Amino acid sequence: MAQKSKGRKQAPAYSADLLALRMVAGLALTALGVLIFLAVNLRMTGNIFEGLRRVSFGLCGSLGKILAILPLWAGILVIWSSQRKAPVQPWLYGTLCFIVLSAFIMLISGNAMDHLSRQYGGTWGGVIAGAFQDCAGTGTGGGAVGVALAWPLWRFLGSVLGIILTFLLLLFSALMIFGLTPVRLWELVTGKAGRRKEEQQRQRAASEQEQMAWQQEQARQQALWQQQEQARILAQQQGTYAPAAGRPPVNGNPNRAPAGRNASVEAWQDQMTARMAADQTAAVAPGGWLSRIFHAAPQETAEKETPHRSRIFGRQKEEYDGLSDGSTLAPDAGEQAARQLREEHERRTRRTATGEPIGRPETRWTQGQDRFGRHPEEPRIEPQETGSPAPAAETGPTAGKPAAETEPAAAGRPAAKIHPRPETENPPPAAQDTDALAEELRSRWPDPKKKETRKAPEKRAEPPAVPNVQMTVGVEAYQPAVKLPRKAGPEGAEAPEAEEPWTPTPYYAPPMTDLARPVQGKEDTAAEDEMRSRRLEETLSSFRVTSRVVHVTHGPAISRFELELASGTKVNKVAELEKDIAYGMEATSVRIEAPIPGKSLVGVEVPNRKVSTVTLREVLESEKMQSASSILTVALGKDIAGNPIVCDLARMPHMLIAGQTGSGKSVCINTIINSLLFRASPDEVKMILVDPKVVELQCYNNIPHLLIPVVNDPHKAAAALAWAVAEMMERYDRFAERKVRNLDGYNAVIGPQEKPMSRIVIIIDELADLMMVCKKDVEEYICRLTQLARAAGIHLIVATQRPSVDVITGLIKANIPSRIAFKTSSAVDSRTILDRGGADQLLGWGDMLYLPTGSFAPVRVQGCFLSDEEVNRIAAHVRSANPSTYDPDVLEKLQAISGAAEEAGPDLITGLGDAPGGDGSLFDQAVEYAVNDGQISTSTLQRRLKIGYARAGRLTDEMEERGIIAAKDGSKPRKCLITREEWEEMKKTAEGGA
Repeated sequence: MAQKSKGRKQAPAYSADLLALRMVAGLALTALGVLIFLAVNLRMTGNIFEGLRRVSFGLCGSLGKILAILPLWAGILVIWSSQRKAPVQPWLYGTLCFIVLSAFIMLISGNAMDHLSRQYGGTWGGVIAGAFQDCAGTGTGGGAVGVALAWPLWRFLGSVLGIILTFLLLLFSALMIFGLTPVRLWELVTGKAGRRKEEQQRQRAASEQEQMAWQQEQARQQALWQQQEQARILAQQQGTYAPAAGRPPVNGNPNRAPAGRNASVEAWQDQMTARMAADQTAAVAPGGWLSRIFHAAPQETAEKETPHRSRIFGRQKEEYDGLSDGSTLAPDAGEQAARQLREEHERRTRRTATGEPIGRPETRWTQGQDRFGRHPEEPRIEPQETGSPAPAAETGPTAGKPAAETEPAAAGRPAAKIHPRPETENPPPAAQDTDALAEELRSRWPDPKKKETRKAPEKRAEPPAVPNVQMTVGVEAYQPAVKLPRKAGPEGAEAPEAEEPWTPTPYYAPPMTDLARPVQGKEDTAAEDEMRSRRLEETLSSFRVTSRVVHVTHGPAISRFELELASGTKVNKVAELEKDIAYGMEATSVRIEAPIPGKSLVGVEVPNRKVSTVTLREVLESEKMQSASSILTVALGKDIAGNPIVCDLARMPHMLIAGQTGSGKSVCINTIINSLLFRASPDEVKMILVDPKVVELQCYNNIPHLLIPVVNDPHKAAAALAWAVAEMMERYDRFAERKVRNLDGYNAVIGPQEKPMSRIVIIIDELADLMMVCKKDVEEYICRLTQLARAAGIHLIVATQRPSVDVITGLIKANIPSRIAFKTSSAVDSRTILDRGGADQLLGWGDMLYLPTGSFAPVRVQGCFLSDEEVNRIAAHVRSANPSTYDPDVLEKLQAISGAAEEAGPDLITGLGDAPGGDGSLFDQAVEYAVNDGQISTSTLQRRLKIGYARAGRLTDEMEERGIIAAKDGSKPRKCLITREEWEEMKKTAEGGA
């Protein structure tokens, strides 16, 4: 897609095809300009150059030498327009200037117009042709282009007025090429253009000065506010860090006195506050860093610290400032700026007396900590001073721990040691300081999105015993609840799970207004039918066949003349005169139906001189379609008599559509799909569309009726058919459980909490491409579906443009009784589709022979016409009015089938892997893989156990029922919920019960 620019000349984004077309057209125009230059200016030899030279001089006369400029200019503009909007207006005015200049040359060329008028008859066309011949030979004058404009001016206005008018037009077009409009010229003459430019520059400079002043004011206010906040924080720290009387020694060390405030530390912090205020004041100085309210990064960035990573899963966590109570560790996007400001504030102000920054406490996870509470012996963090040496031996409970459990101190960060503290111990001053500062920061740094006034922090009556640092650092890892086998009740029965009743998804069908209206009214064709009836009788009489026309049926595209033959006349004699009748009636082709089924008459079908278009809207609004009860009733078109023809896919139950290219197969498929969109909801009918040609059915992507996206790859199409076979067998298993025979019976006996089973319509737009790539699999899948899928509610529609025996094999034909034949190239193809001739005599453009199940003779139908605009409009309406999500279960199964086609194919088709019994060892092996890897999927079981998809899917379902693995989450592998010890315990329990 072409990129859209942000400037004023913004061009729309083009598709890849349109972009390539523009590039080709631009190159063609450029090549034409180069050829004209070579032929006219360089006088190259050759037939092509001679012809171009003659055409150039004949069209433009003496201006033919500069004619190459126009196509070269146009080619450059077309190529340019593929990336951005090209300046087409100068080229148009340049072309107009060229034409007017040619006319001006003809008008000032003496008596040239008189000579052309006298010699070539005085007509406009004759004068133009004569001027082309004369100028092509001499290379002078204005050529045919100039005469085309000059002759009417000379004829009606005269030479003088014509010259004046052309001169004015020439001057106007020449000025417009450079954008010199009358208003622009007047501003240049009066000097308003210069004054306007100066005024714009002054306004721009004033706006920049106002912006700079506003930025400085904002930076000054920000610095002042931060200085006030720093003073409050320092005051709070002084009150918090004051030693409390009667407290036990810090960290349980009796020889160490409580740390108080140091005057040197306070002086250093005041100095850092003043320095920060000075930095904030110089925020907008040249070369300085911008204010944070404009989200600009400073030039001197701080050293990038190593991001904290969780010790459990290795996932990167957010930075921790050492003061937060946990509420700011996982904020939304609106708190991001405030958190960054707090972190930098802490990095710049909180330092030790030696000048080293105070590091953040590190996360320590204890094994005894529960999910919501805390361990009775909670560890706490004691920062170790860098200047004091470490003690020789530890007397606390951590002395016996190995060195691997002690984490090394980071660069610039003091080491932290963990000491357990009894529950009765009072909190140390450091803990109180941390908690108080965290509360202060939460109250004084509000959410930037919330426009609330800052309130004074509420004083807490008693700080918590332990700071929240230990339990809030990091995001708690996901720990799925282990789903163990449910315990049986007193009588051994399991408690049933409560299921919510299924509610249908509302479906908003597209309105009829999206379809084109039918042509109102019918013309009176009685006189035409009478004349053609007489001609048909005379043609047959000339071949000694006595007959008379007893009835004429005038349809949308075909008229059928019903002949009654004289006694003793053979019916075959009329059939043999097919080409003679077409010759006598001046028709392109004639189809003879001898005799008409159910009548003692012979039908002669002759194309109409004027074909009427059959729209989908008039068939959908017909009484026959409205009264149909089946949701799978689709519209096909109208027969010869003009009656609407509809078909029920549930009774077909499958259909074969064939015909040559351009005969109307794709339009017929679009008609079927759109009929289903108008009548059925996604809960009632699901579709799988296979489009190897890529261009026909792509517009239906993301409609709610699709189970999967439109399939383009032949191998994925074979996998989709394999999934349909597996779905069919699974549905028959459900039918057997409910003791019903078909889908309607199953939907009638299910409860209100269960989802009804939907019908599935599989449409293949081009079977020949699938048979060429994977013939064996596709043919086998189609045969299985056409033989067994009727009761399961799965219906197959297959279309092909190559109706040969290697594509439409005998097995496929035997299992698809309903056929639609469009125009074919030969009678052999017609017999392949319909087992009889006639399709080779059709007209094309939707003319079809429809042979439904149980019919003895095909019906000639004029198919509904559905334009691309209507199809796109309906698909867009369905997508916008209804939510569309593909079935993740089907996508997962298709991916598994595609990845292991060689292994899954025979097991899925023949059902050898579905035999009961013998799965005990496979189940144990599957659980072993799940426990070892921590996850399992159906495709993994297929590869490792060398089984088919059906058996692997059954094993995963059984493991899920026993609580060994989690439920499916899209196409992701399922997590294992038990450990090795729990699995061994389950096996022992099973062996003991056995």
